Amino acid sequence: MDFQKVIEHINIPGYVFLGLFFISMVAQLVFAFLEKEKYRVIEKPFCLFTLGLFAVCVLPTHPLIYLGAFFGMIGDVLVIVKNKKYFNWGVLSFFFGHVLYVIEIVFFILDAKLDWYYFIILCGGFLLIYVLLIIPFRKCTKDIKEMLGMALYYGFLFTILPFMIVTYVRVGSFMYLGIIGSVLFIISDLIILFTKYIKKFKRYDFYIMLTYLLAQFLIVNSLLFSYIELYL
Repeated sequence: MDFQKVIEHINIPGYVFLGLFFISMVAQLVFAFLEKEKYRVIEKPFCLFTLGLFAVCVLPTHPLIYLGAFFGMIGDVLVIVKNKKYFNWGVLSFFFGHVLYVIEIVFFILDAKLDWYYFIILCGGFLLIYVLLIIPFRKCTKDIKEMLGMALYYGFLFTILPFMIVTYVRVGSFMYLGIIGSVLFIISDLIILFTKYIKKFKRYDFYIMLTYLLAQFLIVNSLLFSYIELYL
């Protein structure tokens, strides 16, 4: 892994927005830990917004990466609203963000280095996970659309992890960050599931945002840094 090459590729505006991301992240975690909901809600969208602008500065010709981050920002805004309809749209926004990350990996990071049968296996694994998840989600909600939507989202989320592992095996580079990020994303969303359908606990927003923001940061940078090292 060529850290020096990556560091040299990041320009001054990139470092500025990276710094703003960390400031936003720390502020968000402090508000969440102190349970200052009003301030946390206002500040929350700035985290992914600044991360997306960082990606724009580093690789402006790769919109899938920063659009994925911006979809995360939109999801952050929508799930804030205490309304089931908006929450579902927020989940859909997160789903689109994941899809864009995967497309970036397939067409730019892997660059035809993955045999076709891997995709068949991954698609088959996704369908299997999707069907298996319907059973527990039926116990969580009686809303059919919500049940199918959540099973679709979490099925895709659980499929991304082995996909990241396969990608790292094929190209190496910084894709190990994507593996860690995928694990953290799963942990974050499992905490959301627990607090939404089972039981809330003290400072749960802190643990959700800690794992979520680290996940987004690691996944975005795994794509940015890997492309820089492999192709620039």
